[in-house]
Amino acid sequence: MRLSFQFVRLAKTAEVVLRDHPTAEELVYADLDDLIHRILALVSETPLELLPAIARSFNRKERLASLDAYVAANGAELRRKMEIVLTAVPRKEHIRPAWRCCVHHCTVPGFLKTISAIADGVKKKFENPTDPRYALMLDRFATEDLYGRVIQELEEMASTLEDWVVRETVQGTKIPLDSTLAKQLRRAVLTRASGKLLLHHGTTWLRSSGEELRDKDYQEFGAHYLSEVAPNQWADSISDDIIDKYELPAGGHSFWKKVPKSVRDIFQKRMAEKKLKEFFKDLYDPDNRFAFWREHIVHFVDVKFPIGREQLFIAFKRFGVVEFRDTGNAAYFYEKDHFPWVMSQIGEKNEFLKDQYKAFHRLIHSGNWERKMNMILDGFFKGHI
Repeated sequence: MRLSFQFVRLAKTAEVVLRDHPTAEELVYADLDDLIHRILALVSETPLELLPAIARSFNRKERLASLDAYVAANGAELRRKMEIVLTAVPRKEHIRPAWRCCVHHCTVPGFLKTISAIADGVKKKFENPTDPRYALMLDRFATEDLYGRVIQELEEMASTLEDWVVRETVQGTKIPLDSTLAKQLRRAVLTRASGKLLLHHGTTWLRSSGEELRDKDYQEFGAHYLSEVAPNQWADSISDDIIDKYELPAGGHSFWKKVPKSVRDIFQKRMAEKKLKEFFKDLYDPDNRFAFWREHIVHFVDVKFPIGREQLFIAFKRFGVVEFRDTGNAAYFYEKDHFPWVMSQIGEKNEFLKDQYKAFHRLIHSGNWERKMNMILDGFFKGHI
């Protein structure tokens, strides 16, 4: 009780000091900046073989400031020297400040590697730390794969990252959702979590977090999602996002090389057929156009139609076909160069997409039209046309 009272009294004293001397906090930070500058200057001028001796000579304040000095170090050589200083004498008191630094500076080159080396050294020196919270941080940092360790925690707790971030605190302060660590952890969950954990986060979270990713990282997420989540649990909205970015697998985008062939085949058939069914659902189809096109879904690169389903555009690798909802309309064939124009006309009047100057072929659904259509398609698929 006495100890708790002392902490309360110290906190109230600090409030009074800041109220009466508003620049006091600025002076503290100015003093820290000056100390960081002096540490970096000393380390930069010291030969490599003398750095361990420098580390041993630091007082407690200098040892703690050396973490911030590492983050502030400019250039690979100076960072390497700071790494030697920090790891020469692994300090237990570095672990908590390391977590604080990690929240905003985890992407500084070599940072996690350096902290991992410190944590490994501390674990050898203190095998059984008594503070469970300290022990948890030590376990996180004892591997360079900090993100993998946190994901493991999420898997074990069946928790979402947002819940974890809200609960987790750094020296009494919650981790900001827009901090570097939170962003990196979102990326880690998207690209490394189990299918079960991905589903636990929900489609809305997965899509909004995916929007933060660079294309290279989004490709990693997309491939991971399709591989980890069972096909019958794929979210339509995420599947549509993937198609909008990289088309269907038949299009040959490099993204699909990251996805196992068995998964590609399922995705191609599932999504192409789904879109085809959506267009022909409840439509009068005496010519059996749905059955015909269903036979060719393995070649579909994309399928587009407006909300009113006035037209259907089926894109293949080298050409596309425009079908119309109402019977009595011919199908029009357009070369790939005209795809942007076709897409701009989808949803407009049918007449706009019946351009016989741009179309290279027009086929009426009468007589033995399926045989004629197959001859044209086979010519393209086999490279004869």
